Amino acid sequence: MDLLTFLHRYEPAELVHIAGHEYTTKSHDSLKISNGKWHWFSKGIGGTTALDYLIHVRKMPFLAAVMHLTGQNYQHQITSKLDLQSNPRPSKNPALPTKDGFALPAENECCDRVVAYLRKRGVSQSVIVHCLEHKYLYEDARYHNAVFVGCDRSGQPRHAMLRGTGPGSTFRRDAPKSNKRFTFSLPGRASSARLFVFEGAIDLLSHATIEDLQGKDWQLDHRLSLGGLAPLALQQYLKDYPDIRQIVLCLDRDEPGRQASLSFSEKLQHDGYEVIDDPPPSGKDYNDYLCHSCLKPNHNTELNNQCFSR
Repeated sequence: MDLLTFLHRYEPAELVHIAGHEYTTKSHDSLKISNGKWHWFSKGIGGTTALDYLIHVRKMPFLAAVMHLTGQNYQHQITSKLDLQSNPRPSKNPALPTKDGFALPAENECCDRVVAYLRKRGVSQSVIVHCLEHKYLYEDARYHNAVFVGCDRSGQPRHAMLRGTGPGSTFRRDAPKSNKRFTFSLPGRASSARLFVFEGAIDLLSHATIEDLQGKDWQLDHRLSLGGLAPLALQQYLKDYPDIRQIVLCLDRDEPGRQASLSFSEKLQHDGYEVIDDPPPSGKDYNDYLCHSCLKPNHNTELNNQCFSR
């Protein structure tokens, strides 16, 4: 929903008509709304959607803003998040270990840091919400890392990759006892016979974002992150989803990624799969491509017209 529509419907008293199709708000007279866009000149930020406005101007947490726009009860969540900021605490106990000793880290009440981190990396709102809703992603309680959960075919968590969300953080590691055969993935619909393969979780989410911004059904096909270049997770995924016949290798453009694509292609083609080598058109990986070629400058939700799928 664009901001003007949102204010017209739900907060008409906040709108101030300037002239023609140009508006401002009572709360911020330097915020101008025109031609489907808004810009807050005193802060140098802008956007198109009401969601961006609620997050960047109203300072709502991401999920609270989504609840607000969808008409859900969000006041309790906002109160809880504000309380959490002053008195951080975990919301859930750690999961009980499986028989092989693996357990997910304790989950935090709030996932704002993970959401903010992924938004800065260009990942779209709908892709993030999908991952949060299906428990493929959350924020750990102790260090506020992003936790990318890998599950087996039955939905049982078997792997967790932790990634730091702080400014400039390079922290990344697997949770103890993680099974590398079950790395982070987004299963497709039963009708899909196509699997996209990536080195890392952020590249997987970036590729999904590109399709999302292009208006495609990005949830249709399977996506798998290898957590590196080892073939174990790919072998297991193909075993678990025998209907897959086409594999699109979206590995990095650097030398290790190119060599791995060649090696994987030979083996997969020998096994009877159709293989497509599809590295990012530019940049080292799909997140580089998303951020530098697909998104308009200073706006991580708007698609650059020069970005297109091949």
